[in-house]
Amino acid sequence: MFKVFYSPFPSTNTENRYLNQNIKALQSIDGIDIVPLPSGKMNKIKFLCDGFLFKRDCIILNWLENLFRKNSRFSIYGACKFFLLLFFYRLVFKKVIYVRHNMYPHELNGLGAKAAKLLTSVAEKICSAKISHSEHMIEKGYTYIPHPLYEINDKFVGKHNISPQDNKNNYYVIFGRISRYKKIEHVVDKWDVEIPLLVAGSCNDVKYLEYLKKKSEGKNVIFESRFIEENEAQRLVANSKGMILAHADPDMIVSGSFFYSVTLGTPVHAVEKPFLRWLNKEKSFAGLYIYETPGELVRKLCHLQNSSSFNGETDRNNIRLQAELLFGDAAVRNAWHDLFIRISS
Repeated sequence: MFKVFYSPFPSTNTENRYLNQNIKALQSIDGIDIVPLPSGKMNKIKFLCDGFLFKRDCIILNWLENLFRKNSRFSIYGACKFFLLLFFYRLVFKKVIYVRHNMYPHELNGLGAKAAKLLTSVAEKICSAKISHSEHMIEKGYTYIPHPLYEINDKFVGKHNISPQDNKNNYYVIFGRISRYKKIEHVVDKWDVEIPLLVAGSCNDVKYLEYLKKKSEGKNVIFESRFIEENEAQRLVANSKGMILAHADPDMIVSGSFFYSVTLGTPVHAVEKPFLRWLNKEKSFAGLYIYETPGELVRKLCHLQNSSSFNGETDRNNIRLQAELLFGDAAVRNAWHDLFIRISS
């Protein structure tokens, strides 16, 4: 049995949907045992020390580059911790797999962002494999593993039959944690569409939320700034006319909100990113509409406000079926399986 330690490992089924779905795919591979790292500082130190005598098989690392950021600034202490951890992992594990979720941590800017990006790229070189969830990064030496889709409640969205009446609500949605890096203000500022814009999700940044609400005065924008339970979240996204993604900075490789939306068969309107450009050009992905700027996005939606083109059964089923083909359980499992064969040979 090939034992794979997964970090971070979710403590609950609702803590991180991405982690749960990825671990589920890994657990379905014959001969692979997915386990968490020991909890507690002393247990972790003992675990690492024991590894010098008896090397463990493999570890998969997620979001380790976030150590470079503290309070939206580059952290020298975090950088030292990053390399120290990676050094120990490389000594005590036969294989170290690095999953790069972002080019640099969200909310870093200027020299801090450049330093984090460079140091992460250097660190990846000592790992057994570096993973990206966007196929456009293969040319940079990354192994492509599809980002998993999310589990859905068939009560709200049928897996094989999404009917026109499922889209009974007349609004667009920006869904997920309300954070500055998502550039929500760029959409709110330009929003002059008669159809409402719903901004829904938890927010820890009170000043940013107040800033958004001030910008939205006199506009058809509604805020639901709270934690939204999974069933309600799926209903909100599935019943919308479309998901809006405004973030286009070079830090993000893929967006979890995109995968959440297409899991539910919901169209996506997004400012262009390399991953979305690849998906649009190479896969002609159904229900994906990309724009150069948030302003262009809002202007184009103005022309669609009386359109019923997103309400048809065929459109939404095509989104679901194509998402399942490209990012479903089988695609994720097969990609991980092929990687383990390659690094074990």
